[in-house]
Parts: sequence; structure tokens; C-alpha cells
Amino acid sequence: MQNLIDKFFLYRLLCVISVVFLYANVTNAEAHEIENANDVALLSIEDKSNNQAKTIFLTRHFEKEISSHHSQIDKASAGHKKDPNLTDEGQKRALALASYLADKNITAVFSTNYQRTMQTAKPTAAHFGIVISEYNPRKLGEFASTLLKMPATNLGNTLVVGHSNTTPELLKLLGGPETVLGEDDYGDLFMLEFMPVDGIEKPKYQRVLIE
Repeated sequence: MQNLIDKFFLYRLLCVISVVFLYANVTNAEAHEIENANDVALLSIEDKSNNQAKTIFLTRHFEKEISSHHSQIDKASAGHKKDPNLTDEGQKRALALASYLADKNITAVFSTNYQRTMQTAKPTAAHFGIVISEYNPRKLGEFASTLLKMPATNLGNTLVVGHSNTTPELLKLLGGPETVLGEDDYGDLFMLEFMPVDGIEKPKYQRVLIE
């Protein structure tokens, strides 16, 4: 009888040990699967980030003030004064620009140090809570190099506000087409979308009119 009891307890002990061993193996396997799944997820996120397209938006400042109380000669002089503000129409167009870019994930805004360019950029910068950064329009080559480095590291998009002569030049330096802006051309928004392909960022070009 005692031998039977001993055998019964030994049998139960072996069953318990087997269950514990099996549970430990299953738990380790599940943990390994979870770890692998996390690695795959992180890799997927990293790949998505590395392959994410980034866009640089470029525009000339909008309508600037020209006095209506002077002769044509005086008007021309006023139109070329050093630092005019935007007109009411220009300010409305700046708001329209901010509305257009509202869902474009703008994380950097650049402007030359003039009232008309700053006022064009201000509504967009305010919408995204961004401080406007100044750039030197006389050093567009250096500035273009800075912008070209940003799409590879910056997860957002960029707005650059310039002038009728600097915006086409900067567009070309960034890999866009040649274009010309006249003194009365306002509202053109140029877009260069950079998607890394085999380690090389090639821009996709688009042009729209902000009204």
C-alpha cells in the first residue's frame, strides 16, 4: 500500500514538473515572438520615416503697398521703396496661404528680413506655432544646401518666402525648373517634393496659385 502511495505522489510530481517546464517553454517562445514582432514594427517605422516624402514650398511675398496719391513716377518709386508692408489684399492672400498649408505639416518657415516677406509668412508660422527663421537672399547657394539637407533629417515640410528674383533662382538651385516672376505676379506657390530613391532625393515639382 505504501509503495502505491509513493508511486502516486511521484506520478503527480512528474506531472507538475512537466506542466511547469511546458509553460516556461511556451512563455519564452511567446516572449521571443513578441520581441521579434516589436523589432519588425520598429524596422517598419524606421523604413517609413526614411522613405517619407518631404516638401519644400516656395513663394514670393504677396501684394505690397504702393501709394495711390502720387504720380506714376512716384508710384514706381513707392513700389520699390526699401521695406513696404503688405496691402490688405496681400494680407488676405497670406491668410489663404496659411489655410492651404494647414494640413501640410509645416515644421520650418524661412523668410528674408523684410516686412512684406515676414508678413506673408506670419499666418502660416502662427498656425503651426513656429518662429520664422531669416535667411540671406544674397547667399542663396548656401541656403539651398541647407534646405537640401533638411528633407533627409527633418520629418516635416518647409515654407520659404522670398522675392520675384530670389524665388525662381532658389527654385532652380533646389532642382526645380526655370521660371520667371514679374513685378505683378503674386500668389504662385512652388512645391518640390523629395522622395529618397536609392539614396538620392529627386524632387517632384508642382505649382499652384494661392487666391
